[in-house]
Amino acid sequence: MTKNLISITGLTVRGSSRENLLLRNINIDLTPGSASALIGESGSGKTTLALAMIGHLRPGLQTVAGNVIVDGTPVLDSTAPPPSRDVRRIRRTVVAYVSQDPGDALTPTMRVNRLVTELADTARGNDAIAERLSQLFATFGLPYTPEFLGRFPPELSGGQRRRIALIRALASAPRVVILDEPTAGLDPTATDAVVDEISRLRDLGLTVVVVTHDLSVAQRVAHAVFRLADGELTELPRTRPATSPTPVSAVRRNHTKAQSVHDGPPLLSVSSLSVGYHGARDPLCSGLSFELTDGTAVGLTGPSGAGKSTVARAILGLHPPTAGHIFFRGEQLHPTINRRQREHKLAFGWVPQDPATTLNPMRTVASTLIQASTRQRGISARNARNNLQDLMTQVGLESELLSARPRALSGGQRQRVAIARALAAAPTVLICDEITASLDPHNRDRIVELLLQLRDRGLALIVISHDRVVVDQLCHRTIEISASPIQIISASPGGTISASPSRMVRGSSGYEPLTNVPGSP
Repeated sequence: MTKNLISITGLTVRGSSRENLLLRNINIDLTPGSASALIGESGSGKTTLALAMIGHLRPGLQTVAGNVIVDGTPVLDSTAPPPSRDVRRIRRTVVAYVSQDPGDALTPTMRVNRLVTELADTARGNDAIAERLSQLFATFGLPYTPEFLGRFPPELSGGQRRRIALIRALASAPRVVILDEPTAGLDPTATDAVVDEISRLRDLGLTVVVVTHDLSVAQRVAHAVFRLADGELTELPRTRPATSPTPVSAVRRNHTKAQSVHDGPPLLSVSSLSVGYHGARDPLCSGLSFELTDGTAVGLTGPSGAGKSTVARAILGLHPPTAGHIFFRGEQLHPTINRRQREHKLAFGWVPQDPATTLNPMRTVASTLIQASTRQRGISARNARNNLQDLMTQVGLESELLSARPRALSGGQRQRVAIARALAAAPTVLICDEITASLDPHNRDRIVELLLQLRDRGLALIVISHDRVVVDQLCHRTIEISASPIQIISASPGGTISASPSRMVRGSSGYEPLTNVPGSP
């Protein structure tokens, strides 16, 4: 009889109130070489269950009943806490957990090379470690070069950080790998690479647990798929894996279709923008030009690492461009945010891909939202407090979470708090970086509906996403930035998009240069 590597028996976990049961009588056994997937809506308890497998509960949670045993060692028990040394040994030698937010796992002051070798099995020798890392980097489509290995996490795209976190975990040669939303924010090619690697881990005899909101990914990688809803775990019947993403519901039924660009003077103009990193031979993206008017939306798509998030940071003044200019209502913006006028700083809102890296872990949700309103809008704390419920309702969060801190929230909940924080500041331009990547289809549709309403009220949007369905729902025009060679493609008619003469621009009538951007030659 095969010995279970992980056994969960009667596990019940309670939240802040006695009635709030996040997990109810969970029973599951995982054998060596098995692959299981946990699916469910954002906030359903998927991450809570995954963390229980390594003997960890987030602040404010309590084990009411049951236990978790890993490789014969209790790591969570309602009757008595297991010895911490046993739990540490399990985490160090048996189980590797990759967080939904790579910012949780990657120390920002450590270079990539140190991050990926820190947990490696040193008994294998440096040559073997280097060979294994080279294979992993190739699998996940990352360059195994001195320049890339010398970067810090803030110099990587969100998708690159997620893959580095995966490589870091796999370098330790664990027997169990728990992956929380491993494909969130990745382009289709990178997603396929991650799915293939998970399949290889499974074939090598590792026990794999994948937490995801994407049913198609779950079906592709797992022997068994479990749905978590209302705290209860149910195994789904096996079906043929889906080959396409879950479509966005008809959320635009009451909105103007995103086809034609609104008339009026440009709100934001980007002219011949090039971005890159210090020490890199070539820029990530060069020759980018486009205009944005009130109530319009531009989508940025392309493979992970092509420079989409770096372009967004350059527009915000957080990453000085190597060339080009940015104009807001006809006024040229300084490349760095500290040198910009206050009104220009307040005009932009930003929802980053990894909210864990930008939400203050010591502040409650209420404090975070109030601070955004008072500091950036200048309204009183009393008025800001009165607006809290409306903000929470807009992003689909319960008011009881206002007293919670980021560590007590799921990844999807943190993402929605980041959206609410951006909206609290009442920006003129909202930059959204993969804001639906960590959300289940229901909550993704809800956020798309919210952004459509805001866009129709005059808010300008820059939407960075690998989900082309979301981009098509929201955006009047789409720019596809490819890494090699760089191409900037307009996927919608009427879009004002251009590139440097050395690049190609595809509009509705073929390739053509566009030069009606301020500052263009």
